[in-house]
Amino acid sequence: MIEIDGISKAYGSTRAVQEVSFTAPAGAVTGFLGPNGAGKTTTLGVLLGLAQPDAGRALIDGTSYRDLPSPRRAVGAVLDSMGFHPGRSGRDHLRVVALAAGIPPTRVDEVLEFVELSGSARRAAGGYSQGMRQRLALATALLGDPPVLVLDEPANGLDPAGMAWLRQLLIDWAAQGRTVLFSSHVLREVESVADRIVIISGGRIVHEATSAELRAAPPAVVVRTDDDVRFGQLGRREGWQIGPNGRAGLLVRGASASAIGEAVAREGITLFELSTEPSTGQLEHLFLELTAAEAAS
Repeated sequence: MIEIDGISKAYGSTRAVQEVSFTAPAGAVTGFLGPNGAGKTTTLGVLLGLAQPDAGRALIDGTSYRDLPSPRRAVGAVLDSMGFHPGRSGRDHLRVVALAAGIPPTRVDEVLEFVELSGSARRAAGGYSQGMRQRLALATALLGDPPVLVLDEPANGLDPAGMAWLRQLLIDWAAQGRTVLFSSHVLREVESVADRIVIISGGRIVHEATSAELRAAPPAVVVRTDDDVRFGQLGRREGWQIGPNGRAGLLVRGASASAIGEAVAREGITLFELSTEPSTGQLEHLFLELTAAEAAS
């Protein structure tokens, strides 16, 4: 289990994160979302002992990363896909890491096969494609067969087949009772795999919920009109919650499509679209609503 408790961190006059708190329980996949610069990487860096917080603490099964007796056996982490010597083969990179961590060398070939890099293991890692580099980084994280995985944008560079493979890896890892925390900007991928969602914006947590709670939320209504001003005035009178749709038009909560249609008909407002939001888009719209202020600043 991962516990982030009241973490604050500033770099000079810039506050990277402020009083960030959330949990990533064992047996679940937790998706950590936020715009660029929202504080995701800072939070993960504090968790992995790469940065000292100004306040708060980050614990992995009740212990800080720096106090873990065998970190690579406890936590598998991917913060980037460039943590290797470009002239060293993929297999030799893993051998060096295994030796330093006291991990049996037999584990190297096991993880190479698991991430489907056995055929390229003798090639210099500097010649790997971005997707292959990402798989090598994942192999490095899995070397110690850790109960906790912490992954920052693990799908970067992966093709659709690779993303499907990664999705199954995360699901299977959590199904074994292990902890998975990963950040991503691919919202549909997060929605398809995460059991829990944590959204950070402007250095603060703005939403934390289970995926079941997200799916249970009443669907919003997508509206496109030629008169946003009058529609907004109508919405305020009716008590609707109106926000950006993210692609085009508006997203309305607090009323059904039929109720909105009846209200705009009374007002003589023309609509070009009136549709119920598909359940698969709930996370995307929630993310855009919650991070709109940061995106505008």
